[in-house]
Amino acid sequence: MVSLTQEQGIYVLVENARQGCRSSIDQLIRLVQPRLEARLNAATGNKELTGDLVQETLLSMICSIGKLRKVESFWPWLLRIAKSKIQQHYRHQGRVKEQPFSSLDSYWLDPYLSVCSSPSEIMIRRERQYNVIVATRCLSRRTQKILELRYRDQLNYTRIAALLGCSAASARSESYRARRKIQAQLQKQT
Repeated sequence: MVSLTQEQGIYVLVENARQGCRSSIDQLIRLVQPRLEARLNAATGNKELTGDLVQETLLSMICSIGKLRKVESFWPWLLRIAKSKIQQHYRHQGRVKEQPFSSLDSYWLDPYLSVCSSPSEIMIRRERQYNVIVATRCLSRRTQKILELRYRDQLNYTRIAALLGCSAASARSESYRARRKIQAQLQKQT
């Protein structure tokens, strides 16, 4: 629960942020983020999506805080931005279907083919890549996401854990088990 003095402090920060004070904007973000996360997490029920929406909301807040007319209407204004971000997400999700890691085609893998020197080497590498893609289909969506974040996005296990709401050790062990499972699947194919 936010006390009256904290609320007044936020209003002072909002006023200073409207004037362009960078340190006030930073402090405002630190004060607003936990409350915003709680609201968005309650609305979406998804920690990863909540993190994305919080970032987008805060970015919009920073970009348009100068347009806020009354400091007292800060919270309703911010929550309208957050609601708009949620609506945009679900509208966009309806138009664009997310692709699981296992459905990646050679388009994403072609940059790795450029290091091959001969056509036969390219064919062998393409076949291996195809086999890896097929092998990932036996993994759960969560495990595919961990592998995607680790190997495609080059994130460390601590960051992956923060995004997925698990421990770094859990993400690391799940990645290890997934690699072993893929390796076993590939050995069956050869």
